[in-house]
Amino acid sequence: HDYENFYDINIKKHMSFGKTAWFAGGVWDFDGFAPNYAYTLKTMNPALSACLKNGLKNVFTTTWGGGETNYMETLFMLPVFSEHCYLGEKCTDEDIMKMSCDLRNLTPEFINAVNDMHLGHDGWASATKRIVYCDALMNLTHYNFDFKKAIELYKNSLETLKGIELKGNYNKLNKKYLECLSEICFIKSEILLNVQNEYKAGNKAYLTELKDIKLPKLIKLYDEFISLKAKHYLSTTRRHNLGALMTNLYAVKGKTEFAINTVNDYLCGNTDTIYELELETYDDDMLLYQPPQKYMNV
Repeated sequence: HDYENFYDINIKKHMSFGKTAWFAGGVWDFDGFAPNYAYTLKTMNPALSACLKNGLKNVFTTTWGGGETNYMETLFMLPVFSEHCYLGEKCTDEDIMKMSCDLRNLTPEFINAVNDMHLGHDGWASATKRIVYCDALMNLTHYNFDFKKAIELYKNSLETLKGIELKGNYNKLNKKYLECLSEICFIKSEILLNVQNEYKAGNKAYLTELKDIKLPKLIKLYDEFISLKAKHYLSTTRRHNLGALMTNLYAVKGKTEFAINTVNDYLCGNTDTIYELELETYDDDMLLYQPPQKYMNV
């Protein structure tokens, strides 16, 4: 939660039992392929403020990642806890950022570039996760993403990351991985913004470029991303769960290859329509919680 009153009420309820209460917070590595530093601050700042005001002495953090974000990426978010501990109510975001950078030899520009990958949504949006796994011809992100803004943010993230030099083998591998991630999300956002409108406008030149250039480039990026993800994962973690992660990523690569065949069949006259692009989607913020019949109409 991102408001202090929620934590204040619940801390008081637990303390009313007359026992020692503990607070278990969370650093946001569980909403996609990149750590969400901004939302960690947004949720843990009010939580830790409430802990301080209520005199709660025992606090720890949790991490819930399933491998899509390397657990090592939680480390630079931990100062939100340490600095509230050391500085109390005087703790500022600037104090936390400084310690985050010092802890991992990072820069504020790097951290902010990673923040931008979440498109300013709260943690539950899982922006990178939804875009990476989404079908290239069908916007099933189930979120009302502003893809124009997404294109701008992912492009800026990519350019910023490429312009930063980091020390340490892990940081260099992580930077390369994040560059590849931001480029996938950048290209995918461009496609999801334009493909249905261009199809309905009868723009076969766009669809030809999509088939011959954009989707093949995306496939190459997925190959690179899969390789980097495996190296990134195995640099810190045993192989448990890596198989499931690789299966999911190879599946989305296969869907992208299938999209090329689908567009080619349409351009060659083998099919009269592209089924995926005939579907009408809705702009509801959380389609996941709507009745199934409201997802889309043919």
